[in-house]
Amino acid sequence: MKKYITEIDGYLRQLSISKGSSVKTINAYRTDLTLFFEYLQSIIEDPGVEDVKTEHLRNYVKKLMKENYRKTTVSRKISALKNYFRAKLKDKSPADRVNPLKKDQYLPSFVSEKDMESLISKKAPSSPDNFRDEVIIDLLYSTGIRSEELVKIDIEDVDLTEREIRVLGKRQKTRIAPFPEALLQKLTLYISQRKKIDSKDSSQALFLGKRGRRINTREVRRIVHRAISPFVKADRMGAHVLRHSFATHLLDNGADLRFVQELLGHASPTTTQIYTHVSLKRLKQVYKRAHPRSGKKD
Repeated sequence: MKKYITEIDGYLRQLSISKGSSVKTINAYRTDLTLFFEYLQSIIEDPGVEDVKTEHLRNYVKKLMKENYRKTTVSRKISALKNYFRAKLKDKSPADRVNPLKKDQYLPSFVSEKDMESLISKKAPSSPDNFRDEVIIDLLYSTGIRSEELVKIDIEDVDLTEREIRVLGKRQKTRIAPFPEALLQKLTLYISQRKKIDSKDSSQALFLGKRGRRINTREVRRIVHRAISPFVKADRMGAHVLRHSFATHLLDNGADLRFVQELLGHASPTTTQIYTHVSLKRLKQVYKRAHPRSGKKD
């Protein structure tokens, strides 16, 4: 076995135990670290962690940029390498002198309040699957939870009396997501129907996929994409668009940033800050349209 594979495997085992990182995170780290060492193998025979120099890392970043990787992707790879070498070499890490890339300005896509109301009130042809999809769309928008969080919800996590859902978020952190009264009737009916299903999934997942097992994020993405595609023109139209819509609409209607941060399950207010830019853009549009000295044309 190649030296770097053994080193990476040991690091990922430690990461899984010490930080409780998810399978998705571990797999992403494995891919990013392996790709770097495969690149390095064209320069050094059977490279290991001790063979890596800052120059190697900088040249690797240049290579990725020439291959037109997105800045966000390259930044994630740099972050993975920095964490890896810091864990392995402490203060001798060759990645410490590799500067992070400047982030592109990015405004998340979202559905307008009017279109969102139209989408939620729209009635699809009656069938168990269609009703399930309606509930999923409404729940994602009403709570702002991630698709990865939605698929983990069990029936017992839903408290209809208090109108709240226990959500398992990133780093295995649990939070409570309230939902509005407008969703209560729909969710109550769905759960009563769901309990009658002879599921192959013994965990009592709230949402089931086509084969009677817990729904996965890929299926959720397809459901959301189909629902919002008439309203949003974007490269990617998954559950994150509904999450962005949830946050943007809250801020547009006067919610405090800290309040939105808690609802989204963000560890830092910096992560939530992006939505203030969306709202500021909206405020400027309103100002331009409404203020007599804004330079608008009659």
